[in-house]
Amino acid sequence: MLASIIIPTYQRPHALRQCLYGVLSCKGIEQVEIIVVNGCDSDQANLDELIKTVNLCIQLIHEPQLGVSHRRNVGAATASGEIVLFLDDDVIPQPQWLQEILEVYKCNPKAMCVGGKTILGTVSALSIPRDLAESFAAYHFPSETICVLPFGKHTTEGNISFRRDLFTRIGGFPIDYGPQQHKFFSA
Repeated sequence: MLASIIIPTYQRPHALRQCLYGVLSCKGIEQVEIIVVNGCDSDQANLDELIKTVNLCIQLIHEPQLGVSHRRNVGAATASGEIVLFLDDDVIPQPQWLQEILEVYKCNPKAMCVGGKTILGTVSALSIPRDLAESFAAYHFPSETICVLPFGKHTTEGNISFRRDLFTRIGGFPIDYGPQQHKFFSA
């Protein structure tokens, strides 16, 4: 099963480096395409160098239009994988992350969307505004890495995956979500 990991980024090369090293440590990574969608002109040279240093075959797309949801959609439109996995540039996946998510799809042909467990660091470490951090931290995932969430519960878009055909049918992420809801998401 071919999968595509899509990582939108904007002015956070240090966080992206840690994310890419985490991706590199994932079991089964050699069977996955990695797409980084960069939203900042001034980062381009730094990202070209970063991609060389992590020694991964990465497709780097420059997309100047603001909005993390828009950059996720641009990456998904380029992706060739049957499964599209979205990671924020400040998410560091564990070595079993990719393998466990893909296993859910393999064992459950009706699974359309799978989210990974996301453990938040401190508010200052993540640079998330306090009101957002508190709303994310208020929802605790069970101890399992993969879980089925009851209706009304959700995973974060920074660590989520879809079957590509479903993602295409629903029209991707709503591009007015970020900038309209909170200035933190507009970059």
